[in-house]
Amino acid sequence: MKRLAFLLCLLIEVLSLFGKEGYSFLNIGLREGLSNEFVNDMVMDEQGFLWVATESGLNRIAGNKCTVFKTSNSNIGDDGFVGLYYHQPSNSVWMQFKNGNIDVFDCKTQTFKHFTHQNGMLQESVSAIHGASDGGMWIAYYSGDIQHYNIKKQKFTTYSKRLFPKNKNGVRYIMDDGNDHLYVGLRMDGMYVYNLRTRKAKFYNHNPKDEQSLPGNNVRSICIDHMKNIWVGTNLGLALFDEASGKFRTFKPEKQNFHTPAGNNIYQIMEMDNHTLWIASDIGGISILDLNRYQHPYTEELSFQQITKENSGLSSNNTRRIIQDSFGNVWIGNFSSGIDFIPQSTSAFHTLGNLQQPLKNTFGIFCDRQGYLWIGQDNIICQYQNGQTIHRWDFSQYLYNTSATVYNFIEDHQGNIWFGTSDNGALKFNPRTQQFTHHLRIQGLDVHALYESKNGWIWIGSEDGLYTIHQGIEHKETEMNKQMGKTNIIIYSIQEDEYGQLWIGSIATGVFVFNKHKKLIAHLDDQNGLKSNSVNQIIIDSNNGVWIGTYKGLAYIENPLKPQNIKIYDERQGLKDTHIRAICADKLGNIWVSMFSGIACLNLHKQRFYNYDFQSGITMGNFVEAASAMTPDGTIYFGSPSGVCYFNPQLLSGQKTVSQVEIIGCERVGRLSDQFLHRLISPNEEGVVRLKYDDNTFKISFTTKNFAEEGKVEYSYMMKGLDDQWYETEGDKDVTFRNLKPGNYTFIIRAKLKNQDWDEASSTELKVIVTPPFWLTWWAKLSYTLLALGIISYLLRSYQKELLLRNSLARTQWESQQKQEVNEERLRFFTNITHELRTPLTLILGPLEDLMEDKRLPDFVTKKIGNIHASAERLLYLINDILEFRKTETQNRKLSVARENLGQLIREIGMRFQDLNHNSKLKILVDVQEGMAEIYFDSEVITTVVNNLMSNAIKYTPAGSIILSLNKIDNESVRISVEDTGYGIDKEALPHICDRYYQENGKHQASGTGIGLALVKSLAQLHEAELQIDSQKGEGSKFSFIIRLNNTYPEALHKDDEKIDLTDANHIPSTEGSKEDSEESAENLRPLLLIVEDNSDIRQYIEDSLQEDYRILQACNGKEGKDLALAQMPDLIVSDIMMPEMDGIEMTKILKEDIRTSHIPIILLTAKTSANDQQEGYDSGADSYLMKPFSAKLLQSRIRNILSGRRRLAEYIAQQNFSSILSKEMPTGESCQKNEETHLEMESPTAQLSELDRKFLEKLNNLIEKHISTDDLDIAFMTDKMAMSHSTFYRKVKALTGMRANEYIKKAKLRKSMTLLQNEQYSISEVAMLTGFNNIGNFRESFKREFGMTPSEVRNHK
Repeated sequence: MKRLAFLLCLLIEVLSLFGKEGYSFLNIGLREGLSNEFVNDMVMDEQGFLWVATESGLNRIAGNKCTVFKTSNSNIGDDGFVGLYYHQPSNSVWMQFKNGNIDVFDCKTQTFKHFTHQNGMLQESVSAIHGASDGGMWIAYYSGDIQHYNIKKQKFTTYSKRLFPKNKNGVRYIMDDGNDHLYVGLRMDGMYVYNLRTRKAKFYNHNPKDEQSLPGNNVRSICIDHMKNIWVGTNLGLALFDEASGKFRTFKPEKQNFHTPAGNNIYQIMEMDNHTLWIASDIGGISILDLNRYQHPYTEELSFQQITKENSGLSSNNTRRIIQDSFGNVWIGNFSSGIDFIPQSTSAFHTLGNLQQPLKNTFGIFCDRQGYLWIGQDNIICQYQNGQTIHRWDFSQYLYNTSATVYNFIEDHQGNIWFGTSDNGALKFNPRTQQFTHHLRIQGLDVHALYESKNGWIWIGSEDGLYTIHQGIEHKETEMNKQMGKTNIIIYSIQEDEYGQLWIGSIATGVFVFNKHKKLIAHLDDQNGLKSNSVNQIIIDSNNGVWIGTYKGLAYIENPLKPQNIKIYDERQGLKDTHIRAICADKLGNIWVSMFSGIACLNLHKQRFYNYDFQSGITMGNFVEAASAMTPDGTIYFGSPSGVCYFNPQLLSGQKTVSQVEIIGCERVGRLSDQFLHRLISPNEEGVVRLKYDDNTFKISFTTKNFAEEGKVEYSYMMKGLDDQWYETEGDKDVTFRNLKPGNYTFIIRAKLKNQDWDEASSTELKVIVTPPFWLTWWAKLSYTLLALGIISYLLRSYQKELLLRNSLARTQWESQQKQEVNEERLRFFTNITHELRTPLTLILGPLEDLMEDKRLPDFVTKKIGNIHASAERLLYLINDILEFRKTETQNRKLSVARENLGQLIREIGMRFQDLNHNSKLKILVDVQEGMAEIYFDSEVITTVVNNLMSNAIKYTPAGSIILSLNKIDNESVRISVEDTGYGIDKEALPHICDRYYQENGKHQASGTGIGLALVKSLAQLHEAELQIDSQKGEGSKFSFIIRLNNTYPEALHKDDEKIDLTDANHIPSTEGSKEDSEESAENLRPLLLIVEDNSDIRQYIEDSLQEDYRILQACNGKEGKDLALAQMPDLIVSDIMMPEMDGIEMTKILKEDIRTSHIPIILLTAKTSANDQQEGYDSGADSYLMKPFSAKLLQSRIRNILSGRRRLAEYIAQQNFSSILSKEMPTGESCQKNEETHLEMESPTAQLSELDRKFLEKLNNLIEKHISTDDLDIAFMTDKMAMSHSTFYRKVKALTGMRANEYIKKAKLRKSMTLLQNEQYSISEVAMLTGFNNIGNFRESFKREFGMTPSEVRNHK
């Protein structure tokens, strides 16, 4: 499209050279964006946009923008077009396709509509469409049928083909005259004239024997001119139809007769606004008939004007369509070369030509006193008059060189023409004698300036300074040259003012002013007024003002007597190029200048420049310095290497106003993947463009209606609502707006012709609304306002209510707080009382279990004791429920899951309830689905839940059955259900049945705490399970506890992770209650136990239970227990947690952090059962944890297990430490550390090695290894090095290794000696010495006692 704009700008200049018949042509084709150069039809819409139907694609030309519509970028029906019709009332373009279908394009909504299947339209192939005089449309079909379509009423009227019996090949053209006559041009069959009123038809066709018949049967066009003449275009010529006589007058082309039509095959006949008839013919070109010259064309001799490719700028003779727009411009559609455009008016700028060719390489231009124009070219001077060459003279024979360029001309008072040349000085030409005289015959001398002064002297400015010629005598003005400062100054211009002062312009040295006496009176340069020191031309205007053209603007000196008063004209006055090449003053007093880029006019009245460039039609190319002239008629000429540009300033001053500017369209930006029509944004019925807030980047395109103004128009725009400033588009014909904020905007575009003022501009506007998001719409803001007002009103009313009800609210809060405190106090009371009950329960359950084991008691006594024991266990069960409920209420209950067999647990619980059931009327059934996989669950939670549900069912089912079942629901969950046939639950009570302390007020209500089901609900939430309750009054209830199969409980404590198998090769196996472990050697004393308990009864009960096997120490609190432990070093400590002065946790931490007592195992007893409490006990260093109430048997078993584990650990540690010494490596404690890190769950505790004990053993082994050869390595030495007392050291080593300290040291020495003997590096005596045995006999005896063989036997065995 840039090329199209460029060509439009060159329209006047280029085509004025080639248009021989007064018409200028511009071709628009593929390079300008046309989809195809085979044009079938064209129409113009009311906006001035040209619609072009081609063999492939529909085109819309708007200004310099050509938009192509194809099936690939729009929903248009087809790409092959036959005809177009523009319907102005609906502003729509109707298009006929080659496939016989019709589409309609709505110019307002920018949408296509398929019209072929409109109701009432014949489902046949369309052959022609044409507008009707009543505003409707004629549709003709290949079948011969014709329909009239009333567009407003959307109604069809059909004229059957039976009315036109001669129609065999279909209709090619159809139109009506508005007087009930329908003209139907047929394909190869002639023509019909049908009377719509009388319904009669007349048929006309070609008769070879009748010259006045239709010239051809293929009728393509019919035109009725303003005089009602009917012109018919056929394939064999143009005809004028006399309807009254039914005869035709035929016009055909004749060879060598250029006043006949240009072609035979007529495609269109069009009458223009000036009543000229334009006829388009295929192969022939355009024929023009001026109807203004004829009154009776049928009888008069007609003269046609031919426009062909051969005699004009027409691009092709295959012309098919002609259109005239509202500005008088003519558009010609060619079936091979696109579109030719003929503007209604030509540019005021012209290029001087010779034989239709522009003059090239013109430099010097001059107009003499007779009005002749002299033009200098290479070796030639020409004389012109009225644009025609009169004479040409070749002066090459007078030159030193083969070629010379003419720089300038003057005419002396005798009529001789002087001209300066390049490299060849100056020549004088006498027009009368046709003789040349050569002056300044200095080889290589350029003459750029010539002037005749008032005294008749010829002044010559050259590159060698200033010369004069007087009476044929040449003289170099040496003195003047010296005054100018250089002998070889380059002079480009010489002028004399009315005061006789000589003005000399030079290159690089400015302007010099001399008086009559050749004295320099002024020197003007860039230091005293000029902007440049290089001058191309100086002129004196009619007011004796001096104009100086420089490289940097135009200088003006109003009074020559005051040369220092200089005014500069440049960009500030609008001059686009400040390099002035030539100057000329017109008859209106304005100053014209040529520049490299164009021509400018300085309007002295407005004090501003008007610029003209190649887009205005002037010559393209750089203008030459001082090459300007004006003829007597006021025409101004400027020379350039590309030719001589001439114009009349008076014609330019009468320019027309710009045509109306139009907005072409609004298009989305940034969605290039969309179809073109999807990117277009169409205004609504009010002409408003509405955009969404997230679709707010768009481009608005615009142009003027008159296509001939392209390149001559300037645009500026304003977007009201964004800002109120005008912005010039700098030649662009579209403006892009990005991310426009929501709001109402008005886009205003205005256009003016170049060099006009903006107050002469035409303008139009487009309203744009960017809709806000729904949260910023007016109704949303109104809603916000109303909401804010409502909130404020609500707050005020609430504040008023608060003031009125403050006392009541405070009382309500106090009551609520009291209820909460009562509830907390109740829970606290339950918790405390249960803790207190656990201690006496220990004294009840323990002795009862002992009595039940006593075989000496009678059976009836044992049975009663069993009942008492069962009641005590029931009490313990209730206490545990209260504690569980308290923990769940305070979120202290933590989930502890393991992957186990849930079915086995449910079966065991069911069997227990079956065993305890003594009600013969009640059956308890257990139904566990077989093949249940192991899943993660908390066995304590499940047991508590099932126990509560079963107990609840038994309580309310005096007779019937209870089913405890476990089954899979699906592949994702299992269900534990307890279903009974008891009393059931009332519907009103069902929603509250799991509320704490809730009990239904019914006749079957049993006694209870009201927390059982509340505990079940809390445990279900803890276990991430679902609790379902179904019940019917009088029929029974069903409680379901649903667990997900794939739930791994990542946040819960996993007991599987804590279990470590100690039965592998690296650990000593242990079993609780092993007789082997419990048997004490008769030679050893019984182990010493320390019991720390603040309750004397419990303390005594424990002592009574253990005194047969252990020595017992007692302490009543943690502080006393700590002191006893440090003093007596017991083998094991059993301690309560909750004690005065120092609790069991603190005591345990102190003892475990003391190296003297860190090895003593500690068992903690407590009524605290939470996981956090247990974890705190183990973190303090406790070896085991027993919950109250406990049995004496369990305590004894736990003590035996821990002590036996300690013995096995001692043996293992001794073996590992001996191995470390033998290998001469420092013990790493790795094995010990493994034992330290390994522990069983609290039901099966085993011995542990603490970090302090591990470090103690490392230090001990290091000392033995380091001093193994020392004979005084004894207890005294070791206690000194270990910084421990004798007794403490002894007990520490004995507890950790199971051996006395001396024994441990001796064994280490003997094991070392065995290793040395096996290595055979030392003798037996040397080995004894190395291992600290000074007596060889003692060494041998000790060695044999340890290993069963003497050292010699070991050596011999090796």
